[in-house]
Amino acid sequence: MDCRSDKEKKHPNETRPLPKPRAGASIFGILATRSLARSFVARFRQRRADRLFNPNVQPTYQLSPIASKKFNRTKVYEIVKSIVDSRMNTFRYNPEIAGVMMKILTSECKDAVKKLNFDRCKIVVHVTIGEIRGQSVQLVSRCAWDELNDDTVSYSMQNKTVFCNAMIFGVYCE
Repeated sequence: MDCRSDKEKKHPNETRPLPKPRAGASIFGILATRSLARSFVARFRQRRADRLFNPNVQPTYQLSPIASKKFNRTKVYEIVKSIVDSRMNTFRYNPEIAGVMMKILTSECKDAVKKLNFDRCKIVVHVTIGEIRGQSVQLVSRCAWDELNDDTVSYSMQNKTVFCNAMIFGVYCE
């Protein structure tokens, strides 16, 4: 009869104990991490070089936009008004949905304004949605720009439960 406990008994095929796991990183892990970091750095450098040496707009040495392709406030206002009114007319405030609705309105406004093909114009859209609870809200923006070539449009609407403000900036890129 064997007087050893169950812990001390070994399986007949087991000849040596299993190695203990190491506390430090393995050579394979270090090499894989190093290779991955190098590929990320190479990809970042390539993207930066593409942006620096391949500009989206070629230089024309033109200091102001062509009058027919200049940022048109009335057209932009009508587009933004129709988009915001159609989306926000029946909208009831919900904190989870309001963030998604702001992203939707921002992208729709930006896409619609870009379709107007303003010459060398950077379009920036800022949408704010909030719940009406008897408070007052003041929205202010401040920019450094050229008064002759840059412009902005702001549209605000409110229904029983929510207010929405959309600001669109058209900044001329020389």
